[in-house]
Amino acid sequence: MYFVKYPTDQSPMRIFVTRLQNNQWSTPEVTSFSTFNAENNPFITEDGNELYFIANTQNGNKIFSVTKTQNGWSDPVEVIIPIPSTHTLGWQFSMTRNGDMYFELWGPNYEPPDMYKSTLQNGQYSQAERMNSNINTEYNEFAPYIDPDEEYLIFESNRP
Repeated sequence: MYFVKYPTDQSPMRIFVTRLQNNQWSTPEVTSFSTFNAENNPFITEDGNELYFIANTQNGNKIFSVTKTQNGWSDPVEVIIPIPSTHTLGWQFSMTRNGDMYFELWGPNYEPPDMYKSTLQNGQYSQAERMNSNINTEYNEFAPYIDPDEEYLIFESNRP
C-alpha cells in the first residue's frame, strides 16, 4: 500500500509504502522515488506496473510516473499535460483504465479550482479541457475520483 504522511512539523509530505506479509503490515518506509519538495496522491495502475503521483517542483505541481523494474521503481518521469499558463495544478488527480486524467486546476490568483480532463491520444495528453457546468460552478470543485471505466465521477465541492 502506498500512502502519504502529512507531517505536523515543517518536513515535506512523502510517499510511503507498507507491505502485507504473513497477515502483518511492514513498517512504513519512504519510497525510493520520493525525492521532491512535497508529494501527494500516489495512484498505482491495475497491473501494478506503474505508479503516478503529484510532486511540488520549482515550476509548481507536476504529475510524475515511475515504472516497476526488476530492481524496484524507475526514476520519476514527468507526465506532460498541457494546461493553461494562467492555471496551477492542484494536489489531486485520478486516472481511467485507458489513461485519461481528471484533475483540478486553480485559476489565476488562486481563483476557486475547477475540474479538468486530459485525454491520452497516441501516447500524448491533449490540452486540458474544463468540464461543463454540470460539474464546475462558481464554488470549489476538486479532488476527483473517476471510475476506471468513466461510469461516474466523485469529487469534493463547497457548493451549497
